[in-house]
Amino acid sequence: MASAISDPKGYYRVLGLPPGAGFQAVKRAYRDKAMQLHPDRNPSPNAVAEFQLLSDAYRVLSDPMARQAYHRGGGTTQATRASTGPSLRACTACGRVTAQPRYVIFEKVTARRWRPHHESISGVYCRRCADRTALLASLHCWMRGWWAFPSGPFHTVIALGINLRGGMRPRRENTALLLGQAQAFLSHGQRDLAYDLAVTARDMAGSSRERAVADRLINAVGGDMPARRLKDVWRRPGAGFWLQIILPASMVLMAFLIALPWLRDIGAGEPAGRKAVERVAPPTPGVLLADPSVAAQGGRVYAVSAPTTAVRAAPGMEFDALAILQRNTFVLVLESGATGEWVRVITAQGVVGYVPQDDVRPLRALGDPGPVR
Repeated sequence: MASAISDPKGYYRVLGLPPGAGFQAVKRAYRDKAMQLHPDRNPSPNAVAEFQLLSDAYRVLSDPMARQAYHRGGGTTQATRASTGPSLRACTACGRVTAQPRYVIFEKVTARRWRPHHESISGVYCRRCADRTALLASLHCWMRGWWAFPSGPFHTVIALGINLRGGMRPRRENTALLLGQAQAFLSHGQRDLAYDLAVTARDMAGSSRERAVADRLINAVGGDMPARRLKDVWRRPGAGFWLQIILPASMVLMAFLIALPWLRDIGAGEPAGRKAVERVAPPTPGVLLADPSVAAQGGRVYAVSAPTTAVRAAPGMEFDALAILQRNTFVLVLESGATGEWVRVITAQGVVGYVPQDDVRPLRALGDPGPVR
């Protein structure tokens, strides 16, 4: 009985074929899968790694000798030759191969007694892991970096600014990284990705030597240049930027909401530093009303001299305001308070209460000959 054909690395499974499928079936399956898994069309974060595995599967299964070695569990011919080229750099955090890696440095500040302790977090990251690492580093600074007075806040703000910008991305290290990644993709047959990385490295290069290496890689690709380049995921702020903005923005909003009542009181204050009077609701059953015509027999006509004044239920600023009177409003003064600082008045609407004596002047100062009879 024939033994079952093994699929030790899942190459047949990647192509969607049963183990032992013929060469023509492998070729057709590769064409279909390549259209689906190409990084330009595949939205998966593992698109590059999936396409690389598909390319390795086709390279081995389309070569008769490599195919036989693979069935024996070795795969040591063509697969081994492919592995001898430059290795693809994977993300330090998630371990996935990315078409646009970057070497990034983040900063953490920890308060140790009275001295701030700096720690740098560096590595090769994909964009998603870079955003996540920047956010975690900033949260660490917010929680543990402020307390080393007096220099802790200063160093913490600097670290937060570095992380907010997406970390530090040294030009020389990133140029070397992109050139190495381009060579690795070229050795794996992914010429479009190699071209894109080589062009990016040339734009980033800071020396003529680095530009020369990038030009050689671009020439090695030859006429297989892609119709369009990959979208640069590092050009604009990512999710990590906006997540880091949320915390300080929330603190500013909270401080504003706490200060809003105080600011509102200042905005409603009177000129010359007068204490703002309360807003008065319509008269309630507790407001004492009287007939002004009856009260006029024993009262004296006064006019309000202050910009505004409040008629209060009792002599004192702590009592409720029954009405608000504007300048030159006429009132009848019924009696003076015990301390002489307040007078009891009645308004034209019949509201009886107390106002500060300094806020009203007798009408005779305006030409009134005497008491009203």
